[in-house]
Amino acid sequence: MQQLIDFGELQEYQKGWVYHQLKELPELELSLGDWREIARRLGYKAGWGWYKWKEMQEFMGNKAA
Repeated sequence: MQQLIDFGELQEYQKGWVYHQLKELPELELSLGDWREIARRLGYKAGWGWYKWKEMQEFMGNKAA
C-alpha cells in the first residue's frame, strides 16, 4: 500500500490514482482501517476512507453477482 502511494507521488500522479489501482486489486480485501490509513497518507479526511471502503464493498458485491 505504501509502495503504491510512494510510486504515485514519484510519478506525480494525482492522488486518486492510488484508489483506482487498489480497485483493480480486490484480492487485497482492505479493511475500513486500511482505507482510513490510505486517506491519512494521501492527506484526505478520514471520511474519504469510509466512503471509498463502502464504495469497494458495493463494487465487490456487484462483481460477485
